[in-house]
Amino acid sequence: MPKTISRDNPQRLKFEKEYGRTIRHDHWLKICSEMKQSGLEKNHRNLTFYAHFKQIFPRKTLTKEMIEKINHFSTKCESIKNKKETQQGFLGDEIIYLLKTTTSLSKGMIYKSFYKAGLSFNKECLYSFEQSYRIVVNAYTTIARPKKGKDK
Repeated sequence: MPKTISRDNPQRLKFEKEYGRTIRHDHWLKICSEMKQSGLEKNHRNLTFYAHFKQIFPRKTLTKEMIEKINHFSTKCESIKNKKETQQGFLGDEIIYLLKTTTSLSKGMIYKSFYKAGLSFNKECLYSFEQSYRIVVNAYTTIARPKKGKDK
């Protein structure tokens, strides 16, 4: 094995542990370059975050804008969690409100993010934190198409 390929890399071992399976060297290099492009350092917290992200969305890549929006969403989530300590998740109305304040997506696109997460929307339904995370990441990875207009 060449000297550059090492199974003893502690960062790679941490990622594999959180990801739940071993990965090939070329996959590890791709992960490292994706993390570098998105502005994430290879530390314990970021490796754990990225491994969980890849478990849920294996084909999506993170961008700097997505990370900023997810951080903004998580700070709003923390403020809601602090107000409602007994709550085990978020109501549909709360998710819609948070997405409306952090994105410029229409209601239809937000509802589509529920569908892509494998859920249906109900404003009084209590969504778990993991379900709400899936909905939010789907909303942030959705690119709003420009409106068709008469450009003649």
